[in-house]
Amino acid sequence: MNPRYQVFISSTFRDLKAERQAVLEAILEMGHFPAGMEVFPAANATPWTLIETIIKESDYYILIIGGMYGSTDENGVSYTEKEYDLALASGLPILGFLHKDPAAIPVGLSEISPESRARLEAFRQKVQHHHCKYWASADELKAQVVIALTHAMRVTPRVGWVRSDRPENPETLKKLTSAMEENVQLQSQIKELRDVIGGRSISGEGLASGSDPVTLRFQKPDKAIGQLETTWDSIFVAIGPELMSECSEGSFYHILGKFVTSEFIVTTQMKAEEAKTFYARIITEDFNRIVYQFIALDYIEPLTMVSQTTVFDRLETRREQGYKLTKHGVRSLASKQAIRKSS
Repeated sequence: MNPRYQVFISSTFRDLKAERQAVLEAILEMGHFPAGMEVFPAANATPWTLIETIIKESDYYILIIGGMYGSTDENGVSYTEKEYDLALASGLPILGFLHKDPAAIPVGLSEISPESRARLEAFRQKVQHHHCKYWASADELKAQVVIALTHAMRVTPRVGWVRSDRPENPETLKKLTSAMEENVQLQSQIKELRDVIGGRSISGEGLASGSDPVTLRFQKPDKAIGQLETTWDSIFVAIGPELMSECSEGSFYHILGKFVTSEFIVTTQMKAEEAKTFYARIITEDFNRIVYQFIALDYIEPLTMVSQTTVFDRLETRREQGYKLTKHGVRSLASKQAIRKSS
């Protein structure tokens, strides 16, 4: 099967119309789906929640930087930079494309105020911490995008979309059927064990949990590695409500990142100005450690999230890794958050 990917295009709009069109054409010619301003509904302002959802549902993120920093939010951060930060926090493969000679960009397509120019330069420096490419024309940018996207899809393949009417590979179906049968058997064995011990869950015996300490490592905006000392209960109580319904792995990663960010800001008494732009990107190894621990404690269970959408009058099916609280996890969360009777 050859999945088709959703690629989010992020940039300022007024000054990069030709460049965005070139990138959009490149993605369509490769047989994939572009997403960005062009797909947003006509309105005076697109709700950030909608932009956030589309970015999180994308497989790859393309950032184009020209001579404009763009419109900003109430904190003075451009929406393009906010999109970049979200993509980074969500763990999306990021492909950055920066204009190779900002001084050569016409005045009408460049920032004029010293403040905006300084913010644009700071943003460029921020992006250049990661691997990026440079362009001088729309055609050159289009060629760079095709090369970079092809490489990214080969090196970091994503879930993507597969047509629902396309026959699955027989070997894949065989493995899937076998896994489903094994899952049914395991669920039956778990039920028998719980019946034997009177309905009590044996999950978690001998495992770190509750007020036991845990150290989480994370990457700061300046790429330095930080640490947060917390407890398993603190993590579970903070993220549990978000897992009451199905939650994709990318969203789960982002939820944990927000928890670590908030806790670190509070424990270090970070200044408000610094806290505005601070985000803690949890180390993948520690993210996996939390997932495995909560599965072992029977707090969460892995699942495959399947969604369908119509794209260019074709029904596309998307599969991705997800998680959800187990019944035991729901009861545990309710117990930990329930109001205790005063003595």
